[in-house]
Amino acid sequence: MVESCCGCWNLRQGTIACGVWSMVLSIIYLSLAAWIMISIEIPVGRADSTYGVQVQHSVNYTKLIPTYISVGIYGLWIIVTVLLFVGVAKETPGLLWPWFIYTIVSEVLQGIAIIWYFTFIAVLFLSWYLTVTFLITVAVFQVNTYALICVHFYIRELRNGGNPQLPLHNVSEPPMEQMDN
Repeated sequence: MVESCCGCWNLRQGTIACGVWSMVLSIIYLSLAAWIMISIEIPVGRADSTYGVQVQHSVNYTKLIPTYISVGIYGLWIIVTVLLFVGVAKETPGLLWPWFIYTIVSEVLQGIAIIWYFTFIAVLFLSWYLTVTFLITVAVFQVNTYALICVHFYIRELRNGGNPQLPLHNVSEPPMEQMDN
């Protein structure tokens, strides 16, 4: 059973570190999405310096739909991370569950992305930046998996009165088999 996070923090400190990781990662992804949206939308309505005339460039905003979706996803991750911080401060396991569930969903989607990237790298050998993206995605996947483990055991610790090794059910109640007798 896990009793510390990274071998040097207790589970509470490790859960806070996991929250900081999620917050930093979300801010990086939101910054990247903002950069993508700005770099695509800037040409609209700018003066063409070659001819000195105002030219309206058309932007196909449907290409930005995945970027808009990622803004929503990582914006929501910031919200559930704030709930994680509040849950740690109040020692309330119920406030940790939204982050836990949301991170599991994120892990499933990242797993799909890893398979997709691997398919293109292994089969098509597209480019170096796809390989770098693949490696970054794998690294983030691994860190998020470890964060899930730390938070899970902190939830167990909170629910079991400070002992992360007890099961999640209420130990004061007898098992269902004994209740039937």
